[in-house]
Amino acid sequence: MIIDIHVHLAGTGSASSCFLSRRLRRTATFWYLRYMAKHLTRPLSDESMRALLVGAIKESKLVDKAVLLPLDMVHDEQGQARPERTHLFVPNDYCAAIARDEDKVLFGASVHPNRPDALEELERVASLGAVLVKWIPSSLAVDPANTRYIPYYRKLAELGLPLLCHAGPEHAIPPGADTRAQRRTAKTFDHPQGLHLPLEQGTTVIAAHCSLPIYPWERDDTDAFFQLMLRHDNCFADISALFLPSPYRLRRVRRVLDELPHERLVLGSDYPLPVSTRMIRGRAPADPQSLGLAKKASNNLDRTVLMARAMGFSESVLSNAARVLRLNHA
Repeated sequence: MIIDIHVHLAGTGSASSCFLSRRLRRTATFWYLRYMAKHLTRPLSDESMRALLVGAIKESKLVDKAVLLPLDMVHDEQGQARPERTHLFVPNDYCAAIARDEDKVLFGASVHPNRPDALEELERVASLGAVLVKWIPSSLAVDPANTRYIPYYRKLAELGLPLLCHAGPEHAIPPGADTRAQRRTAKTFDHPQGLHLPLEQGTTVIAAHCSLPIYPWERDDTDAFFQLMLRHDNCFADISALFLPSPYRLRRVRRVLDELPHERLVLGSDYPLPVSTRMIRGRAPADPQSLGLAKKASNNLDRTVLMARAMGFSESVLSNAARVLRLNHA
């Protein structure tokens, strides 16, 4: 079974409590969403965004199921919800309801660890069928290395819920902080070094994007992440956004292919982000037929699968998610 574990959900609040901040609405991310949804001249809505995101899953010919990802609201250290610091909010119940309605959609949850009811919410989303919990540390203003979160990590391990955590520089969603200094601090939370703590508590961690950088001028966490993954057997990584139209990132995909164990890599598209069909310079396609099909594919989830094959990722990478998400035990 081919499972894409990394498809984002978003909403404007037209028919839900979802929202996008004003700052996010001024970013390239938001305008790309409008372009993908064919709403450049019309306002986006919950309905149009659901049609775009869920539609891609339903229309995929190669992906059997995909995990749809919400994102919790920022909560401060006192446990107070901070909507003014939140740039993207998608509640768990909204995502769970879509998963109930759509056979190909799996429910990914998001629970901020500073919530006063964080442990209870983890139990609740597990009872609703959540298959993982999603964090973007900088956007949630969460330091994964904070020892206050040890009970949270142990609850994840008890429930068998993997933590899908963004690793490496984040570009799509701004940091969940007030001042420039706080935003700089929040960006350091995306460093993979902070993931040692949850891994040491027995939590299964899936580091998104293999922590690869996109631009040559930004922090490169690749070495730190590779050391993390090779040290902890419960550390996995998804290959989402590895095929962005970024030559700098593509050159680093070679290291992922050659140095990381493929049995601990899982498929992710990071939809609705774009998928390039460019190959690593100097590396012939492992599967020329898949490369040709990828260039013709209109569905980004399918294109990600085909590019993974063309690049030389093993078929196990496409099917590992069922084991990591424990769907074989459901």
